[in-house]
Amino acid sequence: MGIWQRGGLIPIHPMVARRDWAERLATLTKDLGDLLISRSLARAAGDLGAVATAAGLRADESWKYQSGRPLQDALGMYRADVVVSSGVPRFLEFNFGTCLNGIASTSLLQQTFLSGISVLPETTVQGRQPPTVLDARAAWAKRSLKPGQRCGVVGFAAEGDEGSLRVFDADVQALRKAGVPSDFVPAKNAVITDAGLEHEGRVYHGVLRYFLLGSRYETARPGFAEALESAPNVRLLGASSYEIFTSKLLLADLCCDQGLSRAERDLVSHIPWTARAIDTRVPRRGSRVEPLVWAEQNRELAVLKPGRGAGSRGVLIGAFTPENAWRQALDRAANEGDWVIQEQVPGDRMPVAYLDSNSDDVRTVDQPALLGPFVVDGAYAGCYTRHTTAEAADGFLRADRKEFSNCLLAV
Repeated sequence: MGIWQRGGLIPIHPMVARRDWAERLATLTKDLGDLLISRSLARAAGDLGAVATAAGLRADESWKYQSGRPLQDALGMYRADVVVSSGVPRFLEFNFGTCLNGIASTSLLQQTFLSGISVLPETTVQGRQPPTVLDARAAWAKRSLKPGQRCGVVGFAAEGDEGSLRVFDADVQALRKAGVPSDFVPAKNAVITDAGLEHEGRVYHGVLRYFLLGSRYETARPGFAEALESAPNVRLLGASSYEIFTSKLLLADLCCDQGLSRAERDLVSHIPWTARAIDTRVPRRGSRVEPLVWAEQNRELAVLKPGRGAGSRGVLIGAFTPENAWRQALDRAANEGDWVIQEQVPGDRMPVAYLDSNSDDVRTVDQPALLGPFVVDGAYAGCYTRHTTAEAADGFLRADRKEFSNCLLAV
């Protein structure tokens, strides 16, 4: 499989969960995602620009939400990051958009394990799983486009990067299987016209964005993302306002929201306490604390995160940060104003066997896993999982870590 073209760690069996637990995870993911969106809008009286400001977007990023594109085209797909602690799912963050880690690997692994390679009894899993996330996204695209409209999977493929090309091909094949005419459209060669998006003589009225805003790949086509956002006659799945709701600042606001009903508070209890890194008192477990003071006094329990960071970049775990460096980081967070403090939760160990393709050794890791349940167009669409072989509790943040992806199947 091309996603492992450079070698790496390949799981040899899926992670499994009881069906009732997996269904609970799916329900929590959808309900919390919906609540994050609805409460963010409610606090801003429905003003998307005000939500963007609260999320930390700058004035020069207003094009990301002023195009008038339907909010569903930006938020119709998301993945949560979840740690299981004492058997309970704890939601660390939400990532919106159509270009998310785990889409291709989860789909390919789910298909592979259900095709007979899995060690699980066939009757236990076959026919009882959600569609793969690739198939769910293709079905969403079909519902969003008019019959016969062509959809371009738009992304940046590095020269000679067979893995990325296979990922794009998997998307195209899923769309075609769903009855949507589709092709991979290299972003560096696409042309935006009054008719739509054009490439090699074909016009696309649907676009599935497969690149992150602000990624290093965008340097190959400066200004393309902004131009695509305002392109006429194009339905853009993965519209740029997805960036607003991915901000962890909004998750902090939800966690500290005093306008929640009892049922909503029960939902939010699945989020580890999260607050903006400020010196103003906010609620915490029936009392009120200043987040910066709490983080300084409880360094071993605190995690400091950039409000708009991704991929663990900039994240500091207090327990693994020297005291002086921690104080300096808190001072910087206070000055910059767009950081959050989150209470660290211990993850349950989840043993999984994998093949090290560099050595052909089969090994077992017994470490906490990061789960990534997907929701596409309002429905659960499978679950990505990520393990690290690092022994330390901060394994996912270590530069020398080895990690591998897997999928979660319900039994």
